[in-house]
Amino acid sequence: MEAVGIFVCLVLAIIALARSGRGGLEQRIRWHEQRLEELQAVLSRMGQALWRAEQEVAELRRRGIEGSTSTSTPTATPSATPTATPTATPTATPSAIPTSTPSPGWQPPPPMWQPPGPAPAWPPAPNLGPRAGMPPAGAAGVGAPQAAAPPPPAGPAFTVPAALLPPRGAEPPAAPPPRIEWERWIGVRGAAVLGGIALALAGLLFFKYSVEHGLISPPLRVILGTVVGLAALGGAELARRRDYTFVANAVSGAGVVVLYAAFWAARALYGLIGTELAFVLMALVTATCALQAVRHRSLVVALLGLIGGFATPILIHTGSDRPLGLFGYVLLLDTGFLLVAYYRRWAVLALLSLVGTALLQVAWIAGRMGPERLALGLGILGLFALVFAVAGTLASRRAPAGQPTALWVVAQAAGILLPFSFALVFAASTRYGRHLFPTGVLLVFLGAAAGWIAREQRRGWLATAAAAATVGTIFMWLVTQKLDPSRAWEGVTVGVLCALVYQFFVEWRPDDAAGDGPAPAGMVAAIGLMVAFILGSFGAPIAPWPWLTGWGVLAIVLVRQASFPRREVLHLAAALGPALGLAAGLLPRTWGEDRVLPIAPALYLALLVGAAVVLQLVAVVRRAPARRRFAEHGAALAAVILALALAASPVTPACGPL
Repeated sequence: MEAVGIFVCLVLAIIALARSGRGGLEQRIRWHEQRLEELQAVLSRMGQALWRAEQEVAELRRRGIEGSTSTSTPTATPSATPTATPTATPTATPSAIPTSTPSPGWQPPPPMWQPPGPAPAWPPAPNLGPRAGMPPAGAAGVGAPQAAAPPPPAGPAFTVPAALLPPRGAEPPAAPPPRIEWERWIGVRGAAVLGGIALALAGLLFFKYSVEHGLISPPLRVILGTVVGLAALGGAELARRRDYTFVANAVSGAGVVVLYAAFWAARALYGLIGTELAFVLMALVTATCALQAVRHRSLVVALLGLIGGFATPILIHTGSDRPLGLFGYVLLLDTGFLLVAYYRRWAVLALLSLVGTALLQVAWIAGRMGPERLALGLGILGLFALVFAVAGTLASRRAPAGQPTALWVVAQAAGILLPFSFALVFAASTRYGRHLFPTGVLLVFLGAAAGWIAREQRRGWLATAAAAATVGTIFMWLVTQKLDPSRAWEGVTVGVLCALVYQFFVEWRPDDAAGDGPAPAGMVAAIGLMVAFILGSFGAPIAPWPWLTGWGVLAIVLVRQASFPRREVLHLAAALGPALGLAAGLLPRTWGEDRVLPIAPALYLALLVGAAVVLQLVAVVRRAPARRRFAEHGAALAAVILALALAASPVTPACGPL
């Protein structure tokens, strides 16, 4: 049955490729016929324009003749002396010459001979420029040699009529939307694709059949597979020279699949070559696909090379853990296909490269990485995020008006945001360690990359999403870890550093409060981390100094942002955050089991009063009316919250009255 399947696949491949070849010839014939029809239409329009121009010339000549004859006077002047002209100055008195008015539209033929006697003085012709076809005002006298006939009047320059020209200032017509040519896909491209698939299946079934029945020795199987793959690539080049593009792409794809299968079998099934050699051979196949895709502008070949390239580590996997070699190969693969996507504007390659990279990262991190390799894993995530961020930036600069396609935007944004999901897992699980500093380095790096992209490409939503992901990661670490003073300081330090990164881009463009700028990300980071520190302090019966430091720094950041245009309302957040945090410190006294404050009551009371005074001083130093009003409202609300917290706190023996 398998032999029958191989035979059927080969027959279907031959039929499909032959059908696609005939379809390609028919397609070229139809294309030339369409071009011929277009040229005939252009010639027809040009002929109509020429006919209109000839009509205009004839009309202008008729009007010139009518104007010249209507101004002539048919009277005899037996003794009048004609007016001197530059060409002739007659002095003899002409005899009476009878004149008659020509009929309208009549044009006298050029004279064949000059009658004796002085020529009459023609009346002055109207000034019609180069279109005037009248003779000069004076002619030669009696006995003078016959003057040469005047040159024919210069006709008007041919111009396209205004009816055929677009109006000035009009935009060129927009290109029609791409139309899906189902006939070509089903009749030509579809046949080529099916032929390539059938040819690839025939090669794979041949390997399977030869392995199961032992018809051919393993070395000969690999050699035959390599020869078939190379022959397919060579045949594809010959087909391209005869303009069988679809057939060539399908055959190239089939040859690539057969080569991948041959090299995989040589390593994984038969052990004929080592892992390093198999790795190099498959990398060469991938590079060949990329070069052919660029040279022949074939997206099909590029996709096959990309899929085969990411399948290579899986196909030749031996169970050994070599992350540097694995992700070094993936880095080269991504770099190559991102360059192909950049030069050919195939954004789908960038997106698929990101998907393949993310799958390999998930497989290695979930199956191999431990706490001792956390730094290596974070470095890998940051490196690939940088690669896709740079690729998206270059594509944006090359795109018309700086607006790349949606797939490029998705690939760039996903390359920045996907590492946050890994950081969230690292923060929520103790399997990868109990410290936040390593993950915090990745958060700072990703925040800087997102802020830079938001500044350069006006994608503030990306920086805002990165800020929200940063807040979520730090909050997850605070609520899942058993905090002591050192870990509390660690969480607050990482959070403050992340907030300062987003604040740096806000300071870079302080007047930019638009939604696509850095301002929303700075607000989300400062306010979100303030809330995270307040919630994190609930389950940590430790001294409040880490939390007070975090609240104070974030309050300063919010006050600074409130000093910029259209952000005065942030004075309320800057005042309410520390007030709610200090009030939350009374909750262990009021509802806790031990009902004891973590610090001395007098010191805590001093902190409450000092916070209220500082907030009021901020309101006093504000000069702008709107900012001062919001600062005063924030100081008043903070004082009310602190007073209510003190009033709700009962008197206990351990703490004494406040």
